[in-house]
Amino acid sequence: MRGTGVVLGVMLAAGLGQAVQAEQVQIYGEAHMSVEWLDDGDRSGMNTSSNATQIGFRASTELQPGLAAIMQIEQGLRIDNGAGSWASRDSFVGLRGDFGTVRLGFMQSPLMLIRSRLDLFGNRIGDIRNVTRLDDQFGGKNWDARLRNGIHYRSPVFNGFVADLHYSTNDTTGTSQDGRNQEVISAGLGYTAGNLLLLGAWERTGGTRPQATRLAAQWQHEDWTVMGLAQFARLRAAGNVDTYGVGVSRRWQDFTFKGHVFTVDSSLAARDATMFALGADWHLGERAVLYLAYAATRNDRLANVNMSGGGAHGAELDLTGLQGNTPQGLAVGFIYPF
Repeated sequence: MRGTGVVLGVMLAAGLGQAVQAEQVQIYGEAHMSVEWLDDGDRSGMNTSSNATQIGFRASTELQPGLAAIMQIEQGLRIDNGAGSWASRDSFVGLRGDFGTVRLGFMQSPLMLIRSRLDLFGNRIGDIRNVTRLDDQFGGKNWDARLRNGIHYRSPVFNGFVADLHYSTNDTTGTSQDGRNQEVISAGLGYTAGNLLLLGAWERTGGTRPQATRLAAQWQHEDWTVMGLAQFARLRAAGNVDTYGVGVSRRWQDFTFKGHVFTVDSSLAARDATMFALGADWHLGERAVLYLAYAATRNDRLANVNMSGGGAHGAELDLTGLQGNTPQGLAVGFIYPF
């Protein structure tokens, strides 16, 4: 959730005697902190956590009728311990017109975008990324990571449909000299009809060619939101891992009550897990949110699936060597978007 930001009207002159263009520059962001009790199944303690706190800059300018140049530079900040880095979140430059939008840079893939759009506990304990990224628990690929060196195309909306296609020449910080072993391909399709949203995406990376398919649906009616998500990942050496679950939220006056449950079903023996989360948001004015959340993951004998990780949540339990435990946490958080 983000605010509209601060929009600055900047008048740029291309040169003496040339037309002056109006360029829109936006400063936006979100401050998100929480105080949490976390228990890994053996020990517990209190923590403070900066969760996807961010600041970003967007700009656009009309080049000619129906064609605009766009850019964004967005970075994550750790206001719990004073850290951060430039362009660590979606950052790109591109063109937008009647043909759609083309962007070059460091961005979420169509696969990742599905989860980020529908996650009821995004950037909190119980984030769906705990059960979909799969890199820590199964030694596979992180299916919820932004892709480096990306070329992304989004189509115009046509009869409710919109398509996304993303190609990364190499998902590394260096230069690609290894052909298709470093490339990533990701494609997605979305459909909106009234209160119903349907999403699907497929992604494959180089090397051993792991791939994943993600399907999701969301239905909204008055104060109710119901969502479901399924992911089917083929990880070669780590076997096949399927993730699926449902969530529901209800807005009542200044409060939103929510919950979801997700299951990890692995082809490897005794590696299944189930994560659930419950929460309540108190909407303070138009933007700020004070929330309470509880999450836990019940692991099979050889599983160590988290509930406080996910990448954007700051305080992450280290479950190394703690297979079969039930990590859990209780969080009180505050979010202020601007």
